[in-house]
Amino acid sequence: MNALFFALFVSLCGISHALTIPVSARARDPQVRREYGSGVRPHVMKMYGIQHQDVENFQDTVYATNLTIGGQELLIQLDTGSSDLWVNLPNDQIEITNITNITAQETYGIGAVTGPIAFANVSLGPHFVPDQAFINATNATDFGTIFGDNVRGILGLSFDLGSTVAVEIAINYNSSIGRSFISNLFAQNESMPHLFTVQLGRTSDPEYVTEGIFTIGEYVNELAAVAEQPQLPRFPNSDDVNTPPRWSTVMSGMTVNGQPFQFNASGVPGTPNGSVVAVLDTGFTFPPIPAAAVDFIYSSIEGATFDNSSGFWIVPCENSTQLEFQFGNQSIPIHPLDITEVTELNNATVCVNTFRPTTFPVNDQFDIILGDAFLKNVYASFNYGNWSAENPNAIPFIQLLSTTNLTAAFDEFAQVRSSMVSSAEATASVSATTVTTASATASSGAASGSVLPTSAASSVFFSSAWSSYPASSAATVSASVVSASASASAPSTTADTTNAANATDATVFSRRSLQVVVEPSRNVTDCLLPIIEQYGVVLFALLTGSLVVSLVLAMVMAVITIRNHMRLASRRRATYSVLEAKAETLADPEGSSLHYHDEF
Repeated sequence: MNALFFALFVSLCGISHALTIPVSARARDPQVRREYGSGVRPHVMKMYGIQHQDVENFQDTVYATNLTIGGQELLIQLDTGSSDLWVNLPNDQIEITNITNITAQETYGIGAVTGPIAFANVSLGPHFVPDQAFINATNATDFGTIFGDNVRGILGLSFDLGSTVAVEIAINYNSSIGRSFISNLFAQNESMPHLFTVQLGRTSDPEYVTEGIFTIGEYVNELAAVAEQPQLPRFPNSDDVNTPPRWSTVMSGMTVNGQPFQFNASGVPGTPNGSVVAVLDTGFTFPPIPAAAVDFIYSSIEGATFDNSSGFWIVPCENSTQLEFQFGNQSIPIHPLDITEVTELNNATVCVNTFRPTTFPVNDQFDIILGDAFLKNVYASFNYGNWSAENPNAIPFIQLLSTTNLTAAFDEFAQVRSSMVSSAEATASVSATTVTTASATASSGAASGSVLPTSAASSVFFSSAWSSYPASSAATVSASVVSASASASAPSTTADTTNAANATDATVFSRRSLQVVVEPSRNVTDCLLPIIEQYGVVLFALLTGSLVVSLVLAMVMAVITIRNHMRLASRRRATYSVLEAKAETLADPEGSSLHYHDEF
């Protein structure tokens, strides 16, 4: 029986491996791999402030900055689409100032983090927050590759109602000490302008170092005109933890070569006719928009065709189109470098669409997500307006300053894209040569009795997943508790509180950038480790159960054997007694007879 369970366990390795292979479809999930890309060349951008802070741009896919938490400096991803801070460091390296007995979980499309809600001192550039609440992730599933790039967590820059930490602390302690880093920073610095700004860097060439911008409480001097741009109010403005507010606003339209696209009616109540609600999310690489809008964009490019086998639009790399998004009277043009992506597909260097068909169902929270391919074309200010601890219901707004001049952009596109294609082809050629050489060497080695390792080339596509993570089970928690000023009573370091983290049926959306690759062959260890991590408890229970059953069966067999042995011994004794009696009778036949005598 144990051998059967072991065979079943090993067979799961093949199942797990099969699930990571991209499936040709328009849907999101088949295009999503479990990890970020490995071997990505880092690119530098700046964090402006009293002091400069380096921020690393991993191939326009992950934007991360140095953050110090509990005395440990680490790289952390900046994310306007989520609200919580979580970190994962081995060997308890963080100096914790306080800890709760609440176990929080953040679950993504593929991957999850789990750990206790703890507190530590946090600094980001010149900004410092003491006793910041965060998830001390003791278990992080499917984040191995970004950990390999030394990115050890995520800093959420969205609102507290979307924060698992803030909501759980509010429920269990009736306190706002679980507020996000950005909320705490503004609460302790009321004179600081309650805003942060972002401009994402663009990697026009694998060898090109580009800068991006991230500030808190101030604008970059040369881009200060963003403060004069139209204020785009946050919409919708929910006060429900099950449908928390986001950095979303109304987008009034989209044009391609001057021709407007007609969006279907928005699923968000109150959205003006012809408009949609867009989330601005630095953690989303490729913006998901309606499939009809994707077709409208890429069918306008000369020579572009839709490939049913891969689910991508295949576009001639030297061709593009004029794409713009409208927010009221403001139009944001998109750089042609951000409309297509150079990649390898079916052993050929091609360009594919960066705006992807959405797979989200119609919902009352948002319609589309404008991720990095859009945000690289603006200097964006995320402004909390008149928000304060005393005025938590103030409506924040977004301001966008276009940074793309289409005339200059098309000139740059003509110069840069050809070099990008040449570089990609050269890289593919080197990779193919390496694989061929390694295979030949391995074959030769095998013939001579030695075995050498081989490597396989992989094709990379960057994508993103947006899925659900648990909110609080107490859906009636008030916004005022989450946003109010911090309570003086902190949770005990001995974790004597009896309330545990609550599970939930209600869900809200969260995501992280992911990557699609065709994986090289993996050995047994590579296969078994993720299965042990994900199914270890179940497999341990099955194995333990089989051992218990085996032990019980062994005991039953022992009892039956002893009983049969005793019965056999008893039968033998009875047989010996009969034989002895017969032997005595034969030896003395008269002695065994009865004689009767008359006495008269």
